[in-house]
Formats: sequence, C-alpha cells, structure tokens
Amino acid sequence: MQLAEGEFKAGKKHGPGKLSWEDGEVDVTRFEAEEPVGQGAQWSADRAQAWELQDGQPGRSISQEEAAQIAARIGLPVP
Repeated sequence: MQLAEGEFKAGKKHGPGKLSWEDGEVDVTRFEAEEPVGQGAQWSADRAQAWELQDGQPGRSISQEEAAQIAARIGLPVP
C-alpha cells in the first residue's frame, strides 16, 4: 500500500509527486497518467540511503546530495 501526494489530472497522478510506502521508504518522481516517468529518487525509511529511480524503477545507490538535487529538479522537497 502507498500514499500518494502531488498533482493529479482526471483522478490520476500527473506531474510531480511523492509516494510514501508502508515500510517507510519514500519516492519522489514525476508522473504522467498514473505512471512514473523519467528520473526520480527513493529514500530508505531511515533516510540514510538513497537510490536513483528511472521510470519508477530503483537503480544505483546515490548520495543524499544527488538525491536532493533530483528532488529539486522535480520541484519537491527532500522527504
């Protein structure tokens, strides 16, 4: 289960958004018609680790600074 915050269009996630997962992880990314698109960032529950997202899929581990830069480009604060 996830909690979504951000912009919606016609009832679907569209634009910058944040997903908060039950385990405490948080994703910051952009959506188009409910689907994550482009580069985003994911933080661990304790916010000690971060990963790059590409179209919603986790990839390489990144620094907190790089994750913050990705969030800023999306237009959202670091969770």
